[in-house]
Formats: sequence, structure tokens, C-alpha cells
Amino acid sequence: MEQKITVGMFCYQDRTFSQNLVEGKVVSGIAAFVAGNKVLVVGLREDRLPWSSDKLEVKESQRLIDGLKATQKILALARKSGKKAEAAQWCHEYMADGVIKGEAFLPSKAELEKLLSNKAKINDSLKKLNLALLENWYWTSTEFTPHDSWQVFGESGHVDYAYKHFSYSVRPVFWIKLK
Repeated sequence: MEQKITVGMFCYQDRTFSQNLVEGKVVSGIAAFVAGNKVLVVGLREDRLPWSSDKLEVKESQRLIDGLKATQKILALARKSGKKAEAAQWCHEYMADGVIKGEAFLPSKAELEKLLSNKAKINDSLKKLNLALLENWYWTSTEFTPHDSWQVFGESGHVDYAYKHFSYSVRPVFWIKLK
């Protein structure tokens, strides 16, 4: 019988899911959104970083609703231009709790809005792990202007933009494809 994955379930290092904590298993994240046979999982850790202290411009990210593709574009342009993209880089290099380097990414504005629409259930699970709740301003991979990028406020879901060189919270996400 196939397991029904719901928002707020714990995602383990072996990519199984459970409503309850399973002793001896490493939790990698929390199921944040289910889309067909894929689950968007939010990472357990967050950091406070600039989107780009060098004000990297990534016009292409304005149109992308796929955070993984946007993160890849941001990082490719950062390498090519020699500029920094701290938020995207941190998400790409995130390896805590059994997440594989390169698996996680900076969510797009659309992905972060979907995730935060489920924040009550996600926060309930984060509370059980005694971890930081989704309640800060979070960067997205979606650029607004050459100097600003979109962010979403975890507390209310309010969307706004901010200067890229300011530091705000960053929380990586990753997709799990169900079998």
C-alpha cells in the first residue's frame, strides 16, 4: 500500500516520511507542499545572509517559478561575473541532516508562498524538534529589480522586496520524488 504524504510529516535521511518521530532515524526536513508525485521539503536549519552582497543581477530569475533552476542560474552567473550570491550558495551547499550537497536550493517566490501557506503544520513539526520556526523574512530566488529581490514574511505570508545586500533569513528546500 502506498503511503499518503501530507504537509508537516517528517522527511528522513532515507527519504521516507512519517507523521511521528521515529527513534534512530535522521530527520532531514519537513514536508511543506505536495504536488502530484513530488514533495517539497523544507530544511531544518536557517541562516541570515545577503541575497548578494555584490548586488548580482539575475534578470532571468524574475520569470522562473522553479527555485532549483533559478538557484542554478544565480550560481552560474555569480561564477561567470565573479560576484557573490550568498543565499543561493548557502542553500546549494547545505548538507545538514542528511541533505546531499546540491540537492537543496533557494525557493522561488511562488514556492516560498506555497510553503508558508502551510507554515502552521510545518512549525508544529519544527517545535517537536526544538528548531527555529518559520517566522522571519525569507529570501526567495526571485529577483524583483537589479537591486532588489523578493522575500516573504514567515509570520504573515506578506510579500515584499528588499535590497539584495541586506541580510535576511535563508531556509533551503528540496524536492523528493515519490516512487
